[in-house]
Amino acid sequence: MRDIIYVENRYFISSRENALRFHDYINKATHFIAFDDIDILVLDNARSYLSNGVINDCLDRNILILTCDNKHSPKAILSNAFANKKRLERLRNQLQLSSKSKNRLWRKIVMAKINNQADAVTFTVQDGTVHREIIELGKMVTEGDKDNREAVVARKYFRTLFGGNFKRGRFDDVINSALNYGYALVRAVIRRELAICGFEMSFGIHHMSTENPFNLSDDMIEVFRPFVDVLVFEIIVTNYKRKFKRAIKVF
Repeated sequence: MRDIIYVENRYFISSRENALRFHDYINKATHFIAFDDIDILVLDNARSYLSNGVINDCLDRNILILTCDNKHSPKAILSNAFANKKRLERLRNQLQLSSKSKNRLWRKIVMAKINNQADAVTFTVQDGTVHREIIELGKMVTEGDKDNREAVVARKYFRTLFGGNFKRGRFDDVINSALNYGYALVRAVIRRELAICGFEMSFGIHHMSTENPFNLSDDMIEVFRPFVDVLVFEIIVTNYKRKFKRAIKVF
């Protein structure tokens, strides 16, 4: 993976040959970053501006553009939705996928996620007992996870990593803010890869919300969430961080 460029200050961003040009309105400084070094461009200043040429150049190179809200969390994503010329064929295959196949796929996803969570516990708090308990719960996952072993593991897992009072959700505490930010970046990369492969992301395996245009990417991200959890543990918990500041985002 290439670099994530985080834009906090007020810049005008334009294209110059094979690079992006960042002109700072405050101190008049100008910086250049090669397109080949950029994977994601995160805009976290309401007064930063992009030229249309920048958007086209980024999309042509499969560089994601993310804009942030007033709480500094990614809100909108620009990616190339037309990168695959066999999209209709892929769409037909998705529509033909049976419920039984989806349930089997979801079982594999949940089991992989739980195994990664068990490894995350070992890597962070080094609790062998909880590691074994999570592994055993993972073995109980059925097709479609009808008994919701994923949620059972999640409660034990998050309390082990982040303390007995921790609650996962869209809260403003530093841990949840960091998790939401990290998940949003990973989800954006997954969306881009799915678009490149020609998938219709509203058709999920397990996630089926009629209001979510990215159900499939929300299925795929589950396996990778524990990697973000470990980073948040290392950066936030072990360093006793109390606020989700810029220095954490560009760590």
